[in-house]
Amino acid sequence: MDMTSGKELWKFDGGSYFYSTPVVDEKHVYIGSFTGLVYAFEKTTGRVVWKYQTQGAVMSSPILDDGTLYVGSDDGSLYAFEEGEERVLAVYYPELKAQKEMVSSEKILPYLEPLGYARLDTTTLTMFMKDRIADKKQSSIVFAHQYIPRTVVGKEAEGSLLNQYMVAGGRVVWLGYFPNYWVTNKDFNIVASNAQYSVDLLGINFDVNMDFGVYHARATPAGHNWGLPESFASLGSSISGGEGIVPLAVNEHGRVAAFWKPIGSMKGGCISFCSWHYMPIQEEDLRTIRKLAEHGF
Repeated sequence: MDMTSGKELWKFDGGSYFYSTPVVDEKHVYIGSFTGLVYAFEKTTGRVVWKYQTQGAVMSSPILDDGTLYVGSDDGSLYAFEEGEERVLAVYYPELKAQKEMVSSEKILPYLEPLGYARLDTTTLTMFMKDRIADKKQSSIVFAHQYIPRTVVGKEAEGSLLNQYMVAGGRVVWLGYFPNYWVTNKDFNIVASNAQYSVDLLGINFDVNMDFGVYHARATPAGHNWGLPESFASLGSSISGGEGIVPLAVNEHGRVAAFWKPIGSMKGGCISFCSWHYMPIQEEDLRTIRKLAEHGF
């Protein structure tokens, strides 16, 4: 509020209790919530600049020291935040009545959206990618739905908007088979498959003589670094490798079960991961998706 007139300037409803005292710098107000969220507000407008979800209630007051924000959480951790590049996070989930194989999981959107992930549909996905190509902001898109509009995939992988987005530094977290693998009819039901687009887009070694069994997979050292669990159930992999692919997990037959493929000279590229398949997605799976989307940001 205005300390002279008492007029309210802005307010924020966090949906829970705020026990801690906020800390303020020249531009921002920082505070922790009983929900475990740490907020940074724009001081003049109250706009949420960023928020971070800890795994316990935040009741202690934040401290600023030499440009670093320290926050304690009841999850037993002390968090330190430094100023970095602005990042933009999104989850793609269009309202299409498609068969269930086209939907990675209906639980991904409601998990990520409260954590600051913007929801994208077939129209806003195109706009989001074009904006990130223009402004070069760090960004990740979690694909909770496997249908990609033609404006994004183009006629060929090379030069498509999807390719341009990754070359410009955008990250794609793909939670299904492979981008543009399924061919759908006008009702968005699967009628065929086409591996060539994924081969051209990602430069992978694709073996179509695979099965759809579920196998035991273990994280590689790189996978541990990205936040993958030690082991998980993995769908039979058709990937034996490829130029520039970083395996994040391999299954019991030595096949790549999850990978990171950097594209372009920046931080963009594609992450391929899925650990639930025929079983319902679990909280640990959702946390892993978030770790992959935000790794290094």
